[in-house]
Amino acid sequence: MLGASLRDHEHNTTSFLGEDGVLEEIFRRLNIDAGTFVEVGAMDGIFFSNTWSLAVRGWSGVAIEANEAAYRCLAQRYRNSRVRTVYQTLALSGPKGLVATLQGEGVNNIDYVNIDVDGIDWDLFEDVATLSPKVICIEAASETLAFHRADGRTKFRQCAERLMTRGYCPVWTNGANIISIRRDIAKSKDLGSDDVEEVVRILAPGYSAVLLFALRIRRRFWNFPTLQRLYFILRQFKIERFMRKHSLDPRKSSLAILPAQGVYAAARVIFQSARGASAQA
Repeated sequence: MLGASLRDHEHNTTSFLGEDGVLEEIFRRLNIDAGTFVEVGAMDGIFFSNTWSLAVRGWSGVAIEANEAAYRCLAQRYRNSRVRTVYQTLALSGPKGLVATLQGEGVNNIDYVNIDVDGIDWDLFEDVATLSPKVICIEAASETLAFHRADGRTKFRQCAERLMTRGYCPVWTNGANIISIRRDIAKSKDLGSDDVEEVVRILAPGYSAVLLFALRIRRRFWNFPTLQRLYFILRQFKIERFMRKHSLDPRKSSLAILPAQGVYAAARVIFQSARGASAQA
């Protein structure tokens, strides 16, 4: 089964807990060099993103975001790329549902879907599964944060069973996200298992309280723009190196955030926060 070996490929460029490396290896094994992705809950397109590295490698895609401030950054970042951006709060169905939105963008053949919206993730999964994307990554933190407790495997099993019922084989998890491959593809390449007990045994080894703490810290980041900017600065070396590896100049591409921009933005946020506190005083 693929899951056991995927842990050897975990690494981050912009992802949070190893997703970039895992996805790169999965698509290498599936012989997909430049496919089509859909990201639901794209934020600004780079902060803890599981799709930014795909865009750099020439993938096309649709990035959907409902937060206005985050969407402005997202649209700016992808303005000269093959990625289309959509500003929309998705409904569970109807004309503002995920499938309807994608069909409106002319997207039907999907290689990868990333869902991270902190709320209706599984409902959106049920919707987009009707389009049969090849690979799906869904945030399952709300279901699996208890991995470090005795009942963690039971919670993960429930997620795995739901994915398998819709025709997907879970192949990797970090306790926050679960990556699955469509069953027919996984079976043809011997990458997955239909045995839920085997999936649970291999993929849910019992994550520690350290991971739980890290996931909670990640959620706190959304509310602190200064911390987001510091994150950009710390990740900048990796980002620039990755872009140069794929023949992109980070000084000229909108896909990057240069250190000077990050420092300026962080300083501006700190100044505005201090000024607001002084005004209240």
